[in-house]
Amino acid sequence: GGGGGGGGGVEGGGSTRGEWHAFNEGRWAADALVHPTGKWLYATNRLHDSIAHFRINPGGGAVLELVGHVGCGGKTPRSFACSPDGRFLVVAHQHSHTVASFAVDPVTGSPSPKPLAIVDAPCASCVKFL
Repeated sequence: GGGGGGGGGVEGGGSTRGEWHAFNEGRWAADALVHPTGKWLYATNRLHDSIAHFRINPGGGAVLELVGHVGCGGKTPRSFACSPDGRFLVVAHQHSHTVASFAVDPVTGSPSPKPLAIVDAPCASCVKFL
């Protein structure tokens, strides 16, 4: 399915940049990261409190293909990180003051549909694996 007026080689969204702008209400994507395997890209979406999941297609055609979205488990996702082994995503939520963890499917790259755990973290805005 076509990505519309935003260009940039993204497919599957079905919305134009103008449509997204009309619903924006001052909240945008905050962070993006590539899975350690290089096969998937994720972006936090503050517009509807979700994680967008894209497949990276290194050969011909669109570079990114939208796979889907999952709820991020809190309000206003800011920073997030993938574990070095690629098995988990951890998301910091600025306005719900929480951090949520998700399992990542090793075959599809999809985050689990619901968080594995949510913990309180006042003013959470950054997470890192050390």
